[in-house]
Amino acid sequence: MNPLLNVALYQVVWFIAVLGGEDLLWLALIPVLVHFVLTPVPRTDLTLVVLVLLIGIVVDGSLRMSGFFIFAEDRFPIPWWLGCIWISLATLFNHSLHWLKSRLWLAALLGAVSGPVAYLAGGRLGAAEFSLSLPWSIAVLAIIWGVLVPGLVWLSGKVFIVGDRPLQVMWR
Repeated sequence: MNPLLNVALYQVVWFIAVLGGEDLLWLALIPVLVHFVLTPVPRTDLTLVVLVLLIGIVVDGSLRMSGFFIFAEDRFPIPWWLGCIWISLATLFNHSLHWLKSRLWLAALLGAVSGPVAYLAGGRLGAAEFSLSLPWSIAVLAIIWGVLVPGLVWLSGKVFIVGDRPLQVMWR
């Protein structure tokens, strides 16, 4: 899959999910479906999506239950729109972020920076609030994402479905 298209699909999901919340969840899932039509490894990507979504539910669910996050749309364990972002995030690791598999230190740096930036942007757009001060919130998220991203990159290198091939989409 084209790495730029992969990132663009993720960004579309992120903006729709954060700005539209649960009202536009159906629209946020369309770029995910496009990904699965275009990916050369749909079963591998789907396996990774399930694993990353479960990890995301544990991570963000724990932060929510601890009071770290207060979401505009509160669901247990996390809002559906946030789960959609985790699903879309999982699609990056075998495509636009595959080059990080041999550079876990860079994955840690990318996570420590991009994780807090994404949550802060979502907060500024009204999707969530932090209970801690901004510097403490950034520090906590930087630590979490600095460990999480290399872990997800490593995981993506371990997940491959033998015989995986592109979906056969038949147009009539």
